[in-house]
Formats: sequence, C-alpha cells, structure tokens
Amino acid sequence: MSKAIEILIFEDKLAFDKSNEDYAQMAFEELIELTKERPDLFLPHLKDMFQCIYQILDNSEFEEKTRFLAEELMVLLLLHYRDEKPVLLRTGKFISQILSRLQDIDDDPSWDGNDNFDDDSRVFVQGVKRLAQYAPAIGGQFILEKFKIMFDFNFFSEKWQSRHAAVISCSIIARNCPKESINELDLLVEQPMKAVDDTHFRVRWAAINAIQEFSKNLNPDFQFQYKLLALFYFSNDCTSGLLTPYMDEIVNKLLRCLQRGKQLLKEEALTAVGSLVSSSEDHFQVYYKTVMPHLKVIMMKAAAESNSVLLRKSIECITMVGLAVGKKMFSDDIQMVVQSLISLQESKLERGDPMRNQVLRRVISPNLGDDRTEIKEQVIEEKAVACKVLFSCATELMEGFDLWIDEVAQTLVPLITFDLNEQVREVSVSAMPVLLNISKASMEKGYVEGYQGLPFEELCFYTIPALVEALHKEPSMEIQLTILDSLEECMEMSGPTLKTEQIKRFLHIILEILITSSTLSRSRVEYEQIEKIHITAGDCLITFTEVYKASLSQFFDQLLSCMAYMWASFFLPNDKNAKERRTAFRIFSDVAEKCQEEALKYCEGNLRFLFDACYERNPEVQQIVAKCIGVSAQFGGAIFKSHIKEALGGLNSIMRDPETLNPDYLPAHDAAVSALEKYTFSMMTNSMKLRFSEELIHNDNAHLSKVIAVFAEILWAGQNLASKGTVNRIIEQLEDFRSDLPPNTWASILSSLAPSRAKILQLKLLS
Repeated sequence: MSKAIEILIFEDKLAFDKSNEDYAQMAFEELIELTKERPDLFLPHLKDMFQCIYQILDNSEFEEKTRFLAEELMVLLLLHYRDEKPVLLRTGKFISQILSRLQDIDDDPSWDGNDNFDDDSRVFVQGVKRLAQYAPAIGGQFILEKFKIMFDFNFFSEKWQSRHAAVISCSIIARNCPKESINELDLLVEQPMKAVDDTHFRVRWAAINAIQEFSKNLNPDFQFQYKLLALFYFSNDCTSGLLTPYMDEIVNKLLRCLQRGKQLLKEEALTAVGSLVSSSEDHFQVYYKTVMPHLKVIMMKAAAESNSVLLRKSIECITMVGLAVGKKMFSDDIQMVVQSLISLQESKLERGDPMRNQVLRRVISPNLGDDRTEIKEQVIEEKAVACKVLFSCATELMEGFDLWIDEVAQTLVPLITFDLNEQVREVSVSAMPVLLNISKASMEKGYVEGYQGLPFEELCFYTIPALVEALHKEPSMEIQLTILDSLEECMEMSGPTLKTEQIKRFLHIILEILITSSTLSRSRVEYEQIEKIHITAGDCLITFTEVYKASLSQFFDQLLSCMAYMWASFFLPNDKNAKERRTAFRIFSDVAEKCQEEALKYCEGNLRFLFDACYERNPEVQQIVAKCIGVSAQFGGAIFKSHIKEALGGLNSIMRDPETLNPDYLPAHDAAVSALEKYTFSMMTNSMKLRFSEELIHNDNAHLSKVIAVFAEILWAGQNLASKGTVNRIIEQLEDFRSDLPPNTWASILSSLAPSRAKILQLKLLS
C-alpha cells in the first residue's frame, strides 16, 4: 500500500506525470481493490489520498482512464470516511475551486442567453463540466449540507458572478444527482427560487433555468411541496375578495394533501391553510366545520406519535383558524388547543389539580439537559411556538381564556428571565399585559363560580416585579424596549397595587437605566436604540409618578436622583435631544407638583442654569426651560420667590426673541407666557393682589420693569399667546401699576420698552 501511495504523491505533490501515467493507473487499481477489503488502512493517509485525487480530477491533461480510476477510489473512500476532517477540508477546497471557475464569466449586456457549453477553453465551461461529472460521485446532499456556508457566502455576495455561480451549482446538482440522494429539498431549491428577483438579469435567468431543472428532475416532491409554497405566497398577497371565487377548489385540494400526503406535504399544507385563513378573513367561516375536524385529527395523531414538528404546525394552524373565525365559532375548540399545549395526550384534570401547572411547564419549559444541539434547537423552537399560540389565544379570545390565566402566568413568568431563546422571552414579556387585562376583566365581571385562581392584585404582585427583574438582567436592547412597554402598560392597568419594597426596587432599576443611558457613550449603530430605551424608560417612570402620585413623598430620597438626572438632561445640549429633555421635564413636573418646595430646594443651586438656558437660540430648549420655570413658579413657594428677577429676565428674553413669530419659536413663546401667567396669578389671588403690587414696586422697582416688559409682549402678540381672560387680567394689573407709581417712574418704564410695545400698552390702557 505504501509503495502504491508513493507512486501517486510525494511531499504534497503528484509523484508522476504524463510520461509515467501507466504506473499511476496500476497504483490506483491496487488501492481500489485494497479499499474494498481493508478500508481501515487508509485512515492515516486520507489527507494525501484526497489531495492526489482532487489534483488529478482538476487536471484535464491526464488520460480519461486515470481520472476515472481516481474518481472510483474517491467514491469508495467517501463511503467510509465522508465526515473525516481531512476529507472535508480537501473536498471543500475542490468545490471552492469549481465555484471559482463558475464565477469566471463576463458581464456582457448583449448576452443572448447562449452559454456555448461546447467551448472547453472557457474556464466557466470547465467548472460546469467538472461539477456535473463529480457531484454525483461526491453526493449532492453532501455538498449542499457540508459546505452550506460556502454556498451561502456566494448566494449573498455583492458580486453577481458569485450569486450566479451558486444558482448554477444547484441547477447542475439537480440535473446530475439522483433525486433519491437529495433528502432536503430546501437546501437545494430555496435560494435559487429567491434568486428570480435578483438585481442582475444573468442571475434571474439562471434561477429560471434552475427551477426548470427542479421541476423535471425532482418530480413529484418538488411540485407538491413548492406548489403549496406558491399557494402560501399567492394567498398571502391576495385580498379576501380575490380569493373567494377559488376557495372551494383550494380548500378541497389542501384537504387531500392533509389526508393523504407524506409528513413534508402535510407540513406545507398546514402552512398554506394558515395563510389562506389569514387572507380570506370572515369568508373562511363557511369552511370551518369541514376543515377543523381534519386539523384536529392531525394534531391528535401527532401528539400520540410524539411527532413534535407536525404537532407544532397543527396547533399553529388551528389557532390561526380559530382567531380568524372568531371566538363564538371557536369557543368549543379553544379548550382543546390550550389542553394540547398542557398535555400531549387528552387529560381530564380538574382546575384545582396541581398537575395542570406541572404538565404545562413540562410542555413549554422542557428539560434542556440533552447536549445534542439539534435537540436543544428543536425544543426551543417548540417552546417559542407554544408561547406564541398562548399569547394569540389570550389576546383574541379573552373571555374563553380567563380560566387558564393562573397556569399560563405561572408558566410564562419564569421564561421572561431564564429562557435561552430571545423569541420565547419576548413573547412571554408581551403576554404579561394581556394576562393582567383578562384577569382585571374577570374581576370586574365577577369570578366564575368555584374559581380559586390568583386575584388580580396578587397577579400584579407576581408579574410586575418579574418584569422589573427581567429588565435588570435582559442583554438584548430590543427586548428591553418590549419589557419597558409591557411594564408601563401593566403599571397603568394595575393602579397603585404594588408594595413599598416592590416600588423601591422598580425605582432603583428604572432610574439606573435613565442615568446610565444619559451618560453612555454612543456609537452610530447604538444611538437610536439607546435613545428609544431612554425615552421609553422615562415614559415608564412618568406613568409611575401619575399612578402613585398620592404616595410619592415616601420615595423622595430615590426621586432626588431623578432630579439630578433632570438637570443633567437640560444642560448638556450637545448630548441631549429634545425628546430626552421633554421626558426629563415631565418627570420634574410630577415630582415638583407633589413634593413642591422640597423638590425645588434640592436643586436650588442649579436654578441659575435653568435661567441661563432661556438665552439659548434653540426653540426646543427655550420651550422646555420655560415650562420648568412655570412649574417652579407654581409650586416652588419661597424658594422660587428669591429668584424671581432672574426668572423674569429669562422669560422676557424668550418673549422678545427676534424670531418670536417664527412658527418654530411660537411654542417657546407660548410656554414663556404660560410660565409668567402661573407666577403672576399664584401671587394675584383676590386676597393678595395689593400685596403683589407692593412687592413689585418695592426695592427700587427691581422686578417691575421686567414684569411690565413681559406684559407688553403679551399685549403686543394679542390672543395668539394668551386668552382673552388673561389679557383682561393683565390690563387690570397694569392699571394698578400706573395708579400706584409716580408719573415719572411710569414714564421711564414706558420709554425703556420697544416703541411698538409701549404704543400697544398705552392703547390698551386707554381703551
């Protein structure tokens, strides 16, 4: 054996050439016979043997007999050592060389559809003929399965030549390999079928030719499977009215596939039924009693045979049918669907039986102890489908689902945090508001007789803290957003039901997210997601402050950190956008309204930043700070009073901005007027009106000129900025000022105003 190998290859190179090809042929013949008797002897020499074989096969200068013997030896060795690493490496290199040849094709706009396969001098033609000759020997399924990454790289390449090579390869394999050797049609046909929409005409043409080869050489499996797939896409894009004339024929053919087809055909038929149901909407109701029994038979048989794939698809299909026809028609079968998720065999367990929870958890949360990757992936996929079905049933069939809330909640809640699959976690999170909504509706209409399930408040105690902890641990930004949305919805629905410790934990995590996302350095890719998380977390906290407004003072220490976040958000204009600023303002507003002077006392040292921001030439910033000044004036009491001069100056600057009537600046202008009105009328109660005038006139009229300037701005803008009632109260106050002030002081203040403002003020007082 060693001598025969030495004749063929030495130091990774062929040890012979055309002059001594006879010896090589004799060596091949000896090795072929030896392989039939003792294939185990070749294991240490696989690398050298396959390198020799592929070098010969790739060189057309060798005699046909030499290449035939090399191919025969390759086939024998592949029978025994197909999955050995040296074989895979050498075979992969050989396939890669063929694909490179198939890419050697010119981009000729005048191409007439003729590839001239008789011209052996062309590298492209050499690649076609090599793959056609050797694919049957290597095995079409083996090539597509073991080198899927290589083919996918070409299918998704930006170079059209690479995509064309991949499509042509599938076409060649379909034409030259026995159809019995291709077990998974999807590996062969899925990507070429998608290529009919390719951007390059040569790739589209190759895809059409490939489909022709599939139709001729993979009959009838290709026709059955992909006719159903075509029906799926057709019905997916059809309106109900367009489908109606063909419904009888389509439904009858699908039922025949469900009754008589092999498993693969049944799977595709179930998918097609689901698509048909979604598109036909209410028109499917007339077929419900005909179709549903067949679907139930498939589901029960799949459950009895532990056929998880068919069971999953049948449950999905039944659910889609039920949701389409409505709860009235589906009510008799909904319990069956849920029960099928709870047990793989029919069960008569009573509601109070603890086995219901245990069985449901085993179905949706099976043991992942098996180390085999394919088993884990299958289990995870089944679990995701089960969660989606439960979620769909809960969403659409609320009245028929309330009896199952306990089991579903206690099953899904642990999956929020601990499941390995993102899809399972996301669906479980989305289900929480739905479950609370169903439970609340059941509570409001009165529990079903004999119902001993979780009360609504207890369900809130169970689900909301679970969402909070999930938010803390969740690594995916997309799922974090889903959790925040669900958390806000649950909190709004639950009302003030959480316990003190639960609230503290919520505040700790939500404020941590707000502060972290505010200071996080952002790449371009992450920016949008971080921004969404920040805003959604802010919305969630705002909902909390509204729901728990009566008890906010209990959590003042934690909310103080929110105040610090608010100031940071206002005064870093290069890092903060308007949405984040608005979120910060709403949080500040709620806290200030409830905690009043205490809240303002905490950030009194930063008030000057608020007033300084009034002078920024940014209308969004001006609008937000004006609103904050208004809230501070309304609730800040003595703390704000000591800063009235700076506040009035800032508001006056906003109102007298040269861009004041520009549409972009009007909201800021309006906010400044509103802020001034809040301050003015917090001082101008009937019992305090005189005191207000006296305070402004006191201390050398330090504040008075600013107040009158602001009033003049409001009068000049008319009812564009203030209501008629507000304008009348301003005029009344100005009359008091004029009567209380010495004439020369009044005249001095008027002269400091812009002429147009002074004129309108005098006209209003005269009228």
